[in-house]
Amino acid sequence: MIIVTGAAGFIGSNIVRELIKHTDEIKCIDDLSFGKAENLPAGVHLTVDDFDRAIKSGGNHNDILVHCATSNIIYAQKHPVETFKNNAEKTIELFKRFRGKIIYLSTSSVYGNADVLPIRESAPIRVYNAYDTSKRIAELYLQLRGTYTTFRLSNVYGEYQQPSNPYCGVIGRLIDCALNGKVFTIYGDGLSTRDYTYVGDVVEAITLSILDDSTWMEMNLGTGKETSVLDLIELVQDITGIEIAVTNHEGRSIDVIKRRVLDTKKAHACFGWTAKTDMKTGLTKTIEWFKDAGLFQHIS
Repeated sequence: MIIVTGAAGFIGSNIVRELIKHTDEIKCIDDLSFGKAENLPAGVHLTVDDFDRAIKSGGNHNDILVHCATSNIIYAQKHPVETFKNNAEKTIELFKRFRGKIIYLSTSSVYGNADVLPIRESAPIRVYNAYDTSKRIAELYLQLRGTYTTFRLSNVYGEYQQPSNPYCGVIGRLIDCALNGKVFTIYGDGLSTRDYTYVGDVVEAITLSILDDSTWMEMNLGTGKETSVLDLIELVQDITGIEIAVTNHEGRSIDVIKRRVLDTKKAHACFGWTAKTDMKTGLTKTIEWFKDAGLFQHIS
């Protein structure tokens, strides 16, 4: 049995869509605090509950837990205590009970302001806020537990990243602004870079890890390429043919990291994974999904 928490969320629903091609033995859990049931394919049963209540037993040693459920970095700015409770306390209690293999979706934010780029898994850990700290605490517990793979994700974007979610990432917000004539807010100077990674590539890596009997401890998932917010604006304008209205705002506390890009050689060495989707292709796919989902007014 493969158990997916946060299954109706952005990344979780994409994982489920891929897994149903390989097995019928999937249990999907989501309390719908951020996810939407309609993100899941027709016929997939969803247990609507908190993951801590829904997984009361530890299952058996052959089960696999894919833990996607999380309070994200934007939510954490306003709700640090609740974030710590969800991402650390309740997550560790779940990990304690679970008997099988755990695949944990963590974050490249745990590296903080890295001295050397691209960032390898062995780089120093520098957590700055409730989000980073809570994710790191869960990582540390898994290091003690064993039988796990922790994927450190880097700014994932793509289909099912709902703009109606107030904690949607920068690319989802940017596309929403382009297609619906809204003003996009640039925090800081727009020159900060991140390693934006298409969700289809992330799902491929997670699926490979599920199908592989091995566990790989901590592993980066990214493209190894940097893109600034200003670059993103230019790309979306080029793809859509729409000029995006922007406004500038002083940087937030989460914007102090000027550059972040990951070294993903370990993922390639362990199971041959490399991100295949370039920025323009990934953005084009995401924009097409927005259109197909009816999440636009500006383009006919």
